[in-house]
Amino acid sequence: MIGSIPLRPARRRKTGYVWDERYLFHDPGFQTYGVAYLQPFRAYDNPTPKHRLHSLVGYSGLLDVMTPVRARKATVEVTKNLRSHPTEWQSYVHIMHLCMCILANLATTHI
Repeated sequence: MIGSIPLRPARRRKTGYVWDERYLFHDPGFQTYGVAYLQPFRAYDNPTPKHRLHSLVGYSGLLDVMTPVRARKATVEVTKNLRSHPTEWQSYVHIMHLCMCILANLATTHI
C-alpha cells in the first residue's frame, strides 16, 4: 500500500509455446543460393536446429511454465486475427499459397 492507495498484484502475462512434430518434416536439403561455383551446404532451416531448440526448451523446464498452444493451419481467417501481420502481408501470403497450389498441380499433371 502506498499512502492510502492499495497496490494491486501485477497481472501475470502468459507465454505461449507452439510445437508440432510436423515442423520437423520441412527439410530444404542443401543450398547454394543459385551460385554454381559454391559448394552446397546444409540449409539453416533443416530439422536438426528445430529439434535441438525444442529439446532445450523442454530440458530447461520452460515448458512447465509456458502455456501450450495448439498448432493450426494458417488460413486467411486465422491471419486476420493476428495483430502482428498487416493486411498487405496477409494478402501476399494468400497469393503465394495460391501460386504454390497451381505450380504443384502443374507439376503433377502428365501431358
